[in-house]
Amino acid sequence: MEEAEAREAERKRQAELENRRRELADGDELNRIYEEEKKKEKEAELEAIKQQTKFQHVRDAALKKEAEAAERRARMKVRGTS
Repeated sequence: MEEAEAREAERKRQAELENRRRELADGDELNRIYEEEKKKEKEAELEAIKQQTKFQHVRDAALKKEAEAAERRARMKVRGTS
């Protein structure tokens, strides 16, 4: 009888260890997925910043040209009325 109880106790202990191993493996998988998603999100943010910076340069150049044209028009207007 003691031998049967000992085998049953060992079987339960092994089952608990296996369940714990599965839980840890599931947790590791979730952590890996989370880290991958975080990395993808960070890469997307960096790409958005790059695009924003690129468009900022284009917009700044357009604004500069527009300001220069407005300045030329103002000078021509002053010359024309003087």
